[in-house]
Amino acid sequence: RPLVNTGRMSVANPYPESPAVEGAGWSLPNVPLTLPDGSRSDLVTLARSTGTSFVGILYAPAREEDVSGIASLEAKGVPFRFFVCGAGGLGDPSGKLAEALRVAAGGFALIRPDLYLAAVVRTPEVGSGTVELGRVVDIEATLAVSHHEARQGV
Repeated sequence: RPLVNTGRMSVANPYPESPAVEGAGWSLPNVPLTLPDGSRSDLVTLARSTGTSFVGILYAPAREEDVSGIASLEAKGVPFRFFVCGAGGLGDPSGKLAEALRVAAGGFALIRPDLYLAAVVRTPEVGSGTVELGRVVDIEATLAVSHHEARQGV
């Protein structure tokens, strides 16, 4: 009997809204980026460069407090690598990153290692936004650890 190529029939599953997935939950396409040194890259290469960490992207921040507030989460050991898309950071010359993340200037996107958008924080202001981001990262990290432990039989 003929073989069926099931890979061609598979479609990424979007997740419904929940406490762990708010304003996110879909697989991201591989979009072009410019690295801080001016070289061209893409989202897959950026994610691979971080290993198995989550990737956090603050898109076109207007205030330094927003950058430092989110950077402080990374410094505390929250499991994600933080990048700024804007002056001095990643570049999005085609606008495809913003389109894929569905984020506007000042918004923060958290991307899982499998390139699913884990969360979007529309205004990650110091205080409520940073607390919200920390909550989302903690939920995602707990789910990732639980999944890993289940696979290991712990």
